[in-house]
Amino acid sequence: MPETWTDAQMADDRDRDDQGDAQEHAQEQPQGDDQDQAESQDQAVSQDQAESQDQAVSQDQAESQDQAVSQAPEEAREKAPDPEGIVRRPRSERKGLDPALEELAAGESKFIRHQRGPKLRDDRPVRLVAGVKNSDVRSIFDARLVALEAARKDHPADPGATKVLAHLLAEARTLETWRGRSLASFDAMVEQFLDMPPEEARTLAKDAAEKHGIPMGELSEEAIAAWMRAEAALIEGELEATVRVVRRDGKERFLLDVDAGRSPEVLSVIGRRLSPLAEDQVPRDRGGDRPGRGGGDRERPQHYGRDGGRPPGRGGGGGGYKGGR
Repeated sequence: MPETWTDAQMADDRDRDDQGDAQEHAQEQPQGDDQDQAESQDQAVSQDQAESQDQAVSQDQAESQDQAVSQAPEEAREKAPDPEGIVRRPRSERKGLDPALEELAAGESKFIRHQRGPKLRDDRPVRLVAGVKNSDVRSIFDARLVALEAARKDHPADPGATKVLAHLLAEARTLETWRGRSLASFDAMVEQFLDMPPEEARTLAKDAAEKHGIPMGELSEEAIAAWMRAEAALIEGELEATVRVVRRDGKERFLLDVDAGRSPEVLSVIGRRLSPLAEDQVPRDRGGDRPGRGGGDRERPQHYGRDGGRPPGRGGGGGGYKGGR
């Protein structure tokens, strides 16, 4: 007779089956979790390696670019085109440093020796050249323009005309005579009045300056004012003489070439035109007045009148730049 299972036995058998399945499932679950953890770790490692490689590549590229820029020749960087409207003068045409500063920079001197010289006192609100009447600046430009046009007409066929043209161009750059017609620059003057390429004009001027010792851009305002005032006096008086200022041994020299027989007249005319500059050189007293002006206690110069007035022929009123305003 077959064995008959009771309900209790059947329930116990089902419980044992359920426990076995649970144990098998518990044994299989850790294996799956371990596999997922391993895969996530592999992905994290590969991602870190990729990021480190990208950083290394970007760093190498940046370093290579920096090295290329630093190794670029200086000449290539200096030859970069200048902005429109900016003109760079060559080193030979730039104004040099004061000799005292050069000695200090070279270690030849421990301090700067200031040489006090005459200073212009030109307070005009509108002036073409400091210390020179505007009308004198215009007359000098007009007179020199006639000579420039005559030399330009025979240039370059006549070597003599070319020499004169180069000399006049060099002096024009020194005095900046183009200010007489309120022009902006030397280039504007040669293009408008001489119909000449600026590059050619600058080359001629530079050669003449080096050959004849013409100081382009190296003269003080006082020297330029004396030169132009004297030249304006010669033009106005229609006197045959030449005047110029040069630099010799670090000093500015005023040169006058005139026939000995006409020298008294020429010197008198130039002296009268330079007298306002001479008054600027007269030292002031502590009260702010010059000698002979009635405001100080200093002794008046002998060339003043006995009554302390102005010398004969000078008239009344102040000196300075009357008529240039």
